[in-house]
Amino acid sequence: MPEPVNGNYVVFARIAGPDWIFLTLIPSGSVSREASQSAGWFLLIGVLAVLAQVLLLAFLMYRWVVRPTLALTQAAAAGSALAIDELTHRSDEIGELARALAERDARDRERLNDLAVATANAEAANVAKSQFLATMSHELRTPLNAIIGYSEIMREDAEDDGRDVVDHDRVLTAARRLLHLINEILDLSKVEAGRMVLEVRPCNVGELVRDALDAVTPQATANGNTLRLEMTEHLPLARTDSFKLGQCLLNLLSNASKFTKDGEIGVRVRMVDERFVFEVWDSGIGIPPEKLAVLFQPFVQADSSTTRTHGGTGLGLVITQRMAQLMGGDVTVTSEMGKGSVFTLSVATQLIANDADLDDDVAAAVGD
Repeated sequence: MPEPVNGNYVVFARIAGPDWIFLTLIPSGSVSREASQSAGWFLLIGVLAVLAQVLLLAFLMYRWVVRPTLALTQAAAAGSALAIDELTHRSDEIGELARALAERDARDRERLNDLAVATANAEAANVAKSQFLATMSHELRTPLNAIIGYSEIMREDAEDDGRDVVDHDRVLTAARRLLHLINEILDLSKVEAGRMVLEVRPCNVGELVRDALDAVTPQATANGNTLRLEMTEHLPLARTDSFKLGQCLLNLLSNASKFTKDGEIGVRVRMVDERFVFEVWDSGIGIPPEKLAVLFQPFVQADSSTTRTHGGTGLGLVITQRMAQLMGGDVTVTSEMGKGSVFTLSVATQLIANDADLDDDVAAAVGD
């Protein structure tokens, strides 16, 4: 670019014909202003062009990548096969992903259908099993009670005649064990079929615990055990199913007596937030840690050898836990090998505040 002369640019042009030269002077300041303005416009136009390209690229990215991907993600999260199918016709990566998701969704639906059918079949089989056990148990109890009754009469006659009653005792023991097993199966089938109901009546919990201890005293003393009771002198009366609660306590105490020799068996009774909590503890053989998880499963015992040594079917604890849950509580256990176990039975009860409430309950029971 030529240098200005005395602050001016000299611009000239030759005119053909007369051979003239056109000459003019342009101040350098006006040229700088025009150049700066032109450069500013060019810069602005360039920025706007770049911005327009960015916006166009963003629009295309959203339309062809982001929006389909977002729709695919939402459809996959919601499990909407229809939304995924709408994208399977695409020939790009989004279409490939949509087709893969559609195939996976079809496999998942098939597995879910198979699982639903298997679950329904299992539930139907369980109901059928419970109904069968309940029917068979009921049908077996009637003749078995007759066998026990006639065996008792025959034993009494033999004893009166001075004859040996050992064989009669064996028959009675076997028959009573069989009756106990049938009763346990019947109780379990009722619980599993949802046909066991509570019969809530006024209950003296202290007397219930003492009755359960009295019932297991012969078995406990035969094994050289001592019984202990830790309970406040005056427990409040409560409304609960006294028969089922007594059966739960008797099952736990019988279990402790069976697996404890020359030790201690105890019951600790306390109130926790208007709930009765019974802790049945013993100094018996204990339960291995790996067996605690299956202890409350039907027909399972901590050790298969215990069935041969101590008898039992593994149903007592299952029935006890199911009955406790039916009464709004539960049964839990802690144990240590060689030191014993503690079974904690909790039940929800409604306390009887005064004699007027008790009289109302007695009147209602008589009316029933």
